[in-house]
Amino acid sequence: QLFEIAKNQPNGKTLEAKHHTSSFSKKIVDLDSIKDFASFQRHFYCATHESIKSACKSNTNVILKNIRPAPTSAFVQEQFMQRLQQESSFFPSLVYHGTDRSNFDSILEFGFLVPNRQHPTNSKAPIIKVKHGQAFGVGIYGSQTPGYSIGYTIGINTLLACAALPVRRKDGRSQREHGNIVV
Repeated sequence: QLFEIAKNQPNGKTLEAKHHTSSFSKKIVDLDSIKDFASFQRHFYCATHESIKSACKSNTNVILKNIRPAPTSAFVQEQFMQRLQQESSFFPSLVYHGTDRSNFDSILEFGFLVPNRQHPTNSKAPIIKVKHGQAFGVGIYGSQTPGYSIGYTIGINTLLACAALPVRRKDGRSQREHGNIVV
């Protein structure tokens, strides 16, 4: 899902920004009702759009302009649906991810890439470098709040609101969750 969000600036100008959020959920995914990626997107939107609107409304730096599906590649859709089938005991977490404009097309084409690693199934995917540190280890960082992730948007007017499938502990919480940050 893509969300067009505006960030209020101290100088009175409005900067368009992209964001991504996450939240822990114990809902079980009904895989029988989710046949393909488009069906999943609709289901995820219905399950999370009120949370997204509320999170944006409660943050004075974020103004929700639009919610629309992200134009992800067939490769990303297929990879996601395979992982969803494997991790079906928990509903995916909603996480916000802010990024530099230069990363956006790659995310839509190849999915999120772990820095300094070759993609495990696609040799065409670039190997990216760590950009903003690795306080909680190398990984893909998302936040449960749009206000935090919006700080990482550079040169772009949209945050990514993502369905995250983090590796989970036996109690269902993400193995790498630190406050509102999910790695």
